[in-house]
Amino acid sequence: MAVKMRNRQVLIWALQVLSIVVLLNDVMLLAGNALETIREEVAEGESVVFDCDLEYDPNKQLYWVQDLGGTGLIVILQRFANSSPEHIELHHPYRNRTDITLEGPEGTSLRIGSVRRADNATNGRYYECQQPQGDKRKSRYELHVTYRPDPPTDIGIRGVRLYSFNISCTASDGGGLSQKLCLKHHGKNLSIICKEDIDQGEEVQFSVGGLNYSTPYQLCVYAENQLGSSGCGKSSVVMVTTEAIGQFYAELRFLNVPFTSSDRNDQRNRELVYRLNKTLIGLLQPSHPDLTVEVTKIRQGSVIVTVRFKGVQKEMENIKGTLKQAVTGGDLAHLGVDPHYFHTFAHSKAEKSTPVWIPILGTVATIVLLTAGGLLLYWKLKKRATEVTNVPEPTTYFESEDFKRLSQQLEHSNICIVHGQLGIGKSQAVMNFVKQFQAKTKSYVTWFIGNTNNFSDTITNEDTGLSQKTVLEKLLEFVEELKESGRPVNIKQGEKDIAKICDALKDSKNKCLLVFDDVQDISVIPRQLLTPWPELTILITTMDETLGLHSDYPEIPRLKMKGFSQTDVVSFLTSGSEDNVLKQTDQTVLRELAHQFAFLPLGLSLAKSHILGSGTSVQEYLHHLHQQRQAMGRGNKNLSEPERNVFAAVQLLLTHRMDEASRQVLQLMAFLMPNNIPTGIISEAYWHLSGRELNVDEFIKAVRKLSLGQVTVEKKTEMRMMTIHQLTQRAVLDMLYDKEQDEMICALVKAFLVLFTKDTREIRVGHFVSQLYPHLLSLLGHPTLSLENLLSVENSEHLLTALIRLNEVLCYLYCQQRHPDRAMDAADKAKRLCNHICKDLPSEHISEVYGKLKREGLDRFQNDVYGKTVTRQLLTSSNIDLLKLNVPQDVADRLALMAESFQPLSKEQYCHLITYEAALNEDQIKALYLIELVASVFYTSGRILFYLHGDRRKEYFETAWKELHFSHNLSREFASDTQVHLLNEMLSKRAGILYLLKEKSPDNPQEQKNDLLQVINGYKELISDQNTYFEYGILKKVQKDDFHAMFCYRSIVDSFKRLAKLASSPDERRRFFLDHNNNAKMMIGYAEKQGTRDQEGRIIDGLELLPEVYNMRAQFIIDMYEAGFKDDLPEDDRLPSAAQWANKALGIISCKPLRRAKAYLLLASASMMAYDQKEALCSDHEESAKETATDEKQPLMQEGPPDKNDMLAQAEEYLNQSRKIYKEFPNAVADIDEANTLMEKLMKCKDESTEMQAPQSPRGTSNKPNQEELAARGDDWSLNGVGEDRDVEGIEMKILP
Repeated sequence: MAVKMRNRQVLIWALQVLSIVVLLNDVMLLAGNALETIREEVAEGESVVFDCDLEYDPNKQLYWVQDLGGTGLIVILQRFANSSPEHIELHHPYRNRTDITLEGPEGTSLRIGSVRRADNATNGRYYECQQPQGDKRKSRYELHVTYRPDPPTDIGIRGVRLYSFNISCTASDGGGLSQKLCLKHHGKNLSIICKEDIDQGEEVQFSVGGLNYSTPYQLCVYAENQLGSSGCGKSSVVMVTTEAIGQFYAELRFLNVPFTSSDRNDQRNRELVYRLNKTLIGLLQPSHPDLTVEVTKIRQGSVIVTVRFKGVQKEMENIKGTLKQAVTGGDLAHLGVDPHYFHTFAHSKAEKSTPVWIPILGTVATIVLLTAGGLLLYWKLKKRATEVTNVPEPTTYFESEDFKRLSQQLEHSNICIVHGQLGIGKSQAVMNFVKQFQAKTKSYVTWFIGNTNNFSDTITNEDTGLSQKTVLEKLLEFVEELKESGRPVNIKQGEKDIAKICDALKDSKNKCLLVFDDVQDISVIPRQLLTPWPELTILITTMDETLGLHSDYPEIPRLKMKGFSQTDVVSFLTSGSEDNVLKQTDQTVLRELAHQFAFLPLGLSLAKSHILGSGTSVQEYLHHLHQQRQAMGRGNKNLSEPERNVFAAVQLLLTHRMDEASRQVLQLMAFLMPNNIPTGIISEAYWHLSGRELNVDEFIKAVRKLSLGQVTVEKKTEMRMMTIHQLTQRAVLDMLYDKEQDEMICALVKAFLVLFTKDTREIRVGHFVSQLYPHLLSLLGHPTLSLENLLSVENSEHLLTALIRLNEVLCYLYCQQRHPDRAMDAADKAKRLCNHICKDLPSEHISEVYGKLKREGLDRFQNDVYGKTVTRQLLTSSNIDLLKLNVPQDVADRLALMAESFQPLSKEQYCHLITYEAALNEDQIKALYLIELVASVFYTSGRILFYLHGDRRKEYFETAWKELHFSHNLSREFASDTQVHLLNEMLSKRAGILYLLKEKSPDNPQEQKNDLLQVINGYKELISDQNTYFEYGILKKVQKDDFHAMFCYRSIVDSFKRLAKLASSPDERRRFFLDHNNNAKMMIGYAEKQGTRDQEGRIIDGLELLPEVYNMRAQFIIDMYEAGFKDDLPEDDRLPSAAQWANKALGIISCKPLRRAKAYLLLASASMMAYDQKEALCSDHEESAKETATDEKQPLMQEGPPDKNDMLAQAEEYLNQSRKIYKEFPNAVADIDEANTLMEKLMKCKDESTEMQAPQSPRGTSNKPNQEELAARGDDWSLNGVGEDRDVEGIEMKILP
């Protein structure tokens, strides 16, 4: 039997070989046919389709092969006769390639789903389709595979000097594209130099200069092509330390040269010094290029000259030897140098001999002084620590008459309002004053408070000018910087009382200067700062000349900026180097130039930059300016003549003095807010616009050189921020044609799709997103992106899904900021666009909607803006922690570095993730992207319910019910069809549908209990869920997920608390209590696993929800006390335990203000309850002498028996802390109402206590204070206002998703 089986296998193998041989013979015969060669260039990881243009005969076998150029064939796949396209056999070496398939109407086109380098077929190699006998194909295909370049090799350091060195390397494979090799400062991520069009194997050398001596530099040499860079791996990074500096002195004696003066700069010594320097440099410098030679002393004795030689330390002995040989050998005799006199020494000699004891005494004194000075310097440094400033570095500034008047003004006053028109130079003058202030003031504390338009500012509709909220945030940042720098500021963490902040700054005695820029309302600046103390200087800039002129504000010195005077104009334009062409220009012409700009410094700065950079004359420039003004676009109708000239000046610079890349980036910036534009967003937008990486350093250099903008570094994100003048921005926008505007807008939309993320759990990412927010709103305000335009213009179809996604993210972030109205507006826009693609959403006909969305997604994908950017995501640390489970450590490390610098995922990296099953392939993305987008929109919209309160919450419930169920069912349909689970499937259940069941609250208690038990079972299913979930193609959740487990247990705990109140008997209630505590233990355990512990093992920081988890535990005890279930609680659940849990919440460093306020409110409630119990016990004791009212349970305050007045005072202190925070969050209605109610109760208890201790009041009077008395003593305890009819429903449920 075994022999027969072996014979059968041999026969099958022989037949297979025979069939391949027959095929090869057929193909060999056809190889000479005249075929058209089609070349396809495809990036690694992308897909390609080769059409088969032969007359396909289904009765014959079909082959796809790779022709090796006459040397043979490689069979890729074989489709059998009369079979479906799926019925194929892949041949070696393609046997394991799941991405190779057949498609097309007849199933004959070859599709490679993820192209690899090995698939390359060029230089006589081709892809061809074949059928044996009768083949009539017309085409064959070359496949040119491109990819990111490989890192350079053979990196070597050469010629290290004091201030320079050379780096050499060899270029590797350029990825089939033109590559450049670049060198950058690895630590600061700053590019130094790039060399273009480098071939593989070519040796490249970089010369780096302008460095510091004895300084280590970490550098990265990398390759780059249009697909990206090779990165800075270990093999690409080198460490170079520049040489140490050394010096020595030499004495030379000149014979037959008369002594004239000991001053080396004396006119009579000039020729001697010149000749000696020239000779010594010629002798020594060729071999020692860093060497400097300097005559330091001339004295009598014939003429003795002391010369200092300074250069590379290790070369000093060699230089001494060469010099000695030259002197003693007579090589310097022609100068008159005595060959018998040569002395060298390390330090400059004293001119006279000195008794021995004097230098000894001097040395001792020096040691004492140095020690004392060192100690003094140590304490000064310890006190001063580091410099504190966030003020932008000013561009080169001319000190005009305006500036001089500002300086004079501040000699007599420490506050000034600087006002003037747009472009007059207010900010530049102030920045320059700050620079001089920093140089003069040793404490070096300056802080710029400008209009940042960040998320929280714009969200309160304060879009223009400086807002009160920004002032508070910037002052808090300032205080934190002072603390970090070692300067004393006595203020507690998180303090938001502006009066206390100002008092603490005053008490600190730190000398500082604060700049408030672009102020339109004087009330945004704290009153205390408007009457500054001696150590404080305040500068305020504004365009409003009436700012602060109100009777209720102190009189503030003012300065009106007038622009350049005629004298300023001439001095400014002719300042600079000797070859400045403006120095030779008639002053009348210069003043004519100034008149064109109405003496505006901005306009004259632009004109000077252009004239000096281009070498044109003023007359030529004025001619060009006139021509440009005539050619200007449509954005300048309301401009004055000088402002039109500023427009034209900007446009001339962009057209004639900027390279294309810098010009395009500046044009991209024209669509954003002018202030604080993160370089991350413009770099990403430029990549989408041009397909090339932006050299940010070169761009910043160009902008600074042409006086077009300023740069700062944002500390939290370490991102550089660009600011350009509003007139510059408008002028740039005016240059663009409609088509160019559309291209710019499309590139910016793509950039925001990549970087404007919902995952803001990490603080740095959240801060970055808040920086992007105002710029996104500015972009969305463009008419091209209006809903009406998108829904009416056919060529806007490619942007629809992009605007859906951006509005959905806005909706999510508005919810996080507790602004449901704005969230609704963004959600409505997203849903309108969704319904434009697929009508009648949300729908109950899930299968029908699913099919339509899938087909629509497949049709749209190729040209769809959002679809093409889905996989180019910004990863966060939480994403990478999960990916580490699937990818190698080096890949995870690389991703972590990218996340740190806000760099998005590249195509190559995404393809690597596919390889490790941590991402979905392109075909899967095509099928899911539109389905996932729609599901996500309705999930986010449905969850607005949990941020509403009162009647609005009830009214929105039905909408939320439909949307959340639709979102969940659509995701489940996708899973059923593809066996791929979207993260939305889990989220819509975890934080949507199961929440809705708790929200239903039917009238029947038993139905309520059934719903809650169903909720509990639902969360238990989620905890044991074995599925792997993806979001936008990336792996986002696996079975082992501590956050997910904590979240589910958190909801189970809340459900058991609700069940306890619905229990029908004490025994049932105790069972619910036991279940509650067991699940609470699990909840806290999973939450604490994600926390950070101190040396004593206490949790001090970690998960954002950890304080809420502790608060929930305290709230449970208090709620059960209030419900009268104290006796049914376990022994451990008493008021002291509640206080302990609330204090644990307060002990978390990152505890957010709302959760801190809640913890204080819980402590106040616990204190009041302890007070009530004591009062109740005393009352019982008085009524019945036979009963002893003793509380066997542990008291809240464990130091001793609590005094009732002390307990009230403690409760009031906690309550005041809580209320102070709630004033900043007026939407936290439920907690504010609870605080008001508790305050009423506390005031009543205090009054009753006072009545019991005071003499009896006359009949008909009351000891209770009236409202006037309360107001007089400052007890305005109601946050919402007494007597107002307010909803007691919270803005959120007891626990937030």
